[in-house]
Amino acid sequence: MKQMIEYVMLAVMAVAMVVLAGCGAEPEDKIVGQWIKEEVDLNGVRWIDIKKDKDNQYIISYHSFGYEVKQTKNDENPLGTFHLEFHNVLNEWKGTRSATYQNNTLVDNESRDRDKYTFNEKNDELILKSLTGSGAYKRFNSKDMLKEKIDELKTVKEKEIKSRTEGSTMFRYKYDNFTYDDSVLDNTK
Repeated sequence: MKQMIEYVMLAVMAVAMVVLAGCGAEPEDKIVGQWIKEEVDLNGVRWIDIKKDKDNQYIISYHSFGYEVKQTKNDENPLGTFHLEFHNVLNEWKGTRSATYQNNTLVDNESRDRDKYTFNEKNDELILKSLTGSGAYKRFNSKDMLKEKIDELKTVKEKEIKSRTEGSTMFRYKYDNFTYDDSVLDNTK
């Protein structure tokens, strides 16, 4: 009788292990979530939200933030020194596309650039490869991460604006002020 109870217990444990092993997440489910591009450049800050729909297809929601620059002051002092000020307004562009998952890669079905996101499980990142370039995306889990990237974008934008006048031999430029309107972030989830 004791031996029979042991066999029943072993059988129950074996069935439980098989059932639990089959209930794990599918490998492609690891790409579901929000991802932010690591590199900030003049194209702005980009993040994507990947969701799985009912037909085992995927939806990629794209979000891109960039500054519209307006020069608000251009005063020339005697001796050829220009005092410049710039007001930068943050804009957001959004889009949604369908995608399919195959061979550890999420393929954007609607991209003209043939965007492909390959999941790197070791680093928990998505690697984008497309006709126009590549880049790495990290998991994005807080609005603070987005704000940090926006702050990086401010630095990149200021350097780009200042580089426009580098090497000028005829005039000197003084950048008095850069102001920013980031109110679009108030409406971002």
